[in-house]
Amino acid sequence: MKQFLLLPGAALLLMTAALPATAETVNISTPNTTLVLDAEKGGKLRILHYGNRLSDADIANLSEAGAIRRDAYPVYGIYPQAEAAMSVTHADGNRTTDTEVTGITSRKDADGADVTTIAMRDKVYPFDLNVNYRTYPGEDVIETWVDVKNNEKGTVTLNRFMSGYLPVRYGNVWLSQLYGSWANEGKVSETPLNHGVRMIKNKDGARNSHTS
Repeated sequence: MKQFLLLPGAALLLMTAALPATAETVNISTPNTTLVLDAEKGGKLRILHYGNRLSDADIANLSEAGAIRRDAYPVYGIYPQAEAAMSVTHADGNRTTDTEVTGITSRKDADGADVTTIAMRDKVYPFDLNVNYRTYPGEDVIETWVDVKNNEKGTVTLNRFMSGYLPVRYGNVWLSQLYGSWANEGKVSETPLNHGVRMIKNKDGARNSHTS
């Protein structure tokens, strides 16, 4: 069975193994899929599961799975050898960022979509990140984006800023993308997602398939 991943904007995907849970979990589900996050206050934001939809009992038993947790939105600094979704230079020139969860909020938009926001802050600097997830009624799509707020007393430079980060279990996973040209936009290409780096690039800043 093919599994298709759809992410908006510039996003980073990492192939990895399945993940377990802790007592503090956030359940973001669509009709056929589930994303489970460990968002314990004061800890790292971790992805515990993304894949087929899980029951409440399944989610409660994730902690017994025995696999490690992976960062849901890793930042550059503490482990510089790993891929990072965000890299910044703080106002004092330091490039190390180390975030922790400060809170969780949820809301329902006017169109019926559910939005979950996990707030994070650097442990040293007044630098805030909000990681957002939106689901739509009846749709197997999880939209993700990140808000950044600089409360430091100087300029913070964003060296790398991804809208999302998704560890993916290695297997029969396929990547769908759009391509096309004038009057022939929105053509779908499906390719297996293997090891290495896959880049989908747009240079006009407006349309992701019109000029490919």
